[in-house]
Amino acid sequence: MEKFSLPKIIWPTTHCVLCGENSVLEYPGLCRRCLQRMLANREREVFCQSCGAFYAAQFRVCPNCFLKTPSYRKNGIFAAFPYDEDSGALVKKLKYNNRRDLAETMAKLFFAQISLDAADYDLVTAVPMHKKRRRERGYNQAAVFGQKIAETLSLPFAEDLLRQTKETVSQTALAYRERLHNLKGAFTAGLPGDLGGRRILLVDDVITTGATMKECGAALAAAGAKKVVFVAFAAGKTQRGR
Repeated sequence: MEKFSLPKIIWPTTHCVLCGENSVLEYPGLCRRCLQRMLANREREVFCQSCGAFYAAQFRVCPNCFLKTPSYRKNGIFAAFPYDEDSGALVKKLKYNNRRDLAETMAKLFFAQISLDAADYDLVTAVPMHKKRRRERGYNQAAVFGQKIAETLSLPFAEDLLRQTKETVSQTALAYRERLHNLKGAFTAGLPGDLGGRRILLVDDVITTGATMKECGAALAAAGAKKVVFVAFAAGKTQRGR
């Protein structure tokens, strides 16, 4: 008798979340046409590891970073897809509609674009959520996605490594400087030395300005982390030159 997992009973993974057509076996929740569109749109964009955003492939260099000091060190940040209507729909379904089953498909899409060597890291963790918001939603979407990243790399996943100790207002409507102020001191990762030189992969669903990841990275470094690399399923696009 065939065994069914609980997520497949609850969520209709056989249908595309973008258009409703039958999904492909390799990527449950996406049909062949929508998958190909996502991949084609990805080919038109380049991820800038200096500023953590995507820019149009027609430019030789990121128009937002030309003659600017990099915001991130080389090979310190990766995102798989530009945040657009398609990738954004997957993120929103995972985040707001309890579609935790989509995390596996998103992880497969991530590794189809990004190559990471598990030997470079000791463990994986995720951007945390304040306990009040966690109770309201029932889960942390970044942790659900991060768990799948860790499983693919066969690395331990430490969901509670980071804690959000200060409740913050939504980052959505805030300017960059306001986001930095809003997040200041919001995250902790234990006492100095607790992480003992660990190399950590820090996962989030979306990178917008990068302010949240930077604060989390600072907290991990303060607790003794030797290396922190940021990864996300999607990232925003630069606006200059568009």
